[in-house]
Amino acid sequence: LLNHRVVEVSYREKEEQTVVVCANGKQFTADSVVLNVPIGVLKKGAIKFSPRLPKEKTDAIERIGFGNVCKVLIVFKKSPTASKEHYFGVTTDNPVERGLFTFYLNLYGLAGIPALMTFGLGGNADMAESMPEEQAKLLIAKRISCFAEKEILPSEFSIYRTNWRNKD
Repeated sequence: LLNHRVVEVSYREKEEQTVVVCANGKQFTADSVVLNVPIGVLKKGAIKFSPRLPKEKTDAIERIGFGNVCKVLIVFKKSPTASKEHYFGVTTDNPVERGLFTFYLNLYGLAGIPALMTFGLGGNADMAESMPEEQAKLLIAKRISCFAEKEILPSEFSIYRTNWRNKD
């Protein structure tokens, strides 16, 4: 069910069918359902199951740990580096910014695509997701300029970020 937020999964034993209810009110009926959602959705209880999931399943869901990682795709018209190196790292003197756009995957070096991927890691994942786009682009431009062949300006690229914490 692409582009549908599931809010309930109910198994009807008499009919031997499962009904999936979506936030927009649509319902889908099937003989069986394969549910693939982030563990955080299950931990939050965002989907009602009827009958309830077995205790061993809910206990397992509670025991699984996870953290947030904000992935940021940085797309250029022309790659900022001709390097075939796969990774670049940037250090910062500010301990608060460690893990905030300091590691870069070079998609040009890997696949010839004029793009980089960076991350907000650990406690900085939430910051990477919530900071205004212009602020994120300024910091990313500053970091990329450390390894690029010239100074990079925010106007030279677009960014696309994941936003897991704020997804329903």
